[in-house]
Amino acid sequence: MLQLVGLMHLVDVRIDAETIAEHALRSQPAPDQLLYACRQLGVAPAAVAPLTHSGAGVAAALSAGLEVVGVAQGAQAERLRGFGAQHVVPTLEALLDPRLSSPDAPTTERRSGWK
Repeated sequence: MLQLVGLMHLVDVRIDAETIAEHALRSQPAPDQLLYACRQLGVAPAAVAPLTHSGAGVAAALSAGLEVVGVAQGAQAERLRGFGAQHVVPTLEALLDPRLSSPDAPTTERRSGWK
């Protein structure tokens, strides 16, 4: 999927079904996958803020010691806050620099060279 949308070059670590099986990583709400990603990136969990749309994702992040950003609207946003999400935004676009949403923003093809 990341290749289809031209974002693969932005991803340093990917955790897929093969990785999960190979390393016996438990599913959320266990923090295994998040902690594995932190180790692979060489980043302290306290320096990471995962984005999630599920209560299980919030629980996993909190049990890993991460500050979590929920992505949801309405009642689901309130549920994520109830699970303990420190921040909740309505869409991923809300996290972008507003200039990237403007009509003059670079196209996907031109952005693909960004690091």
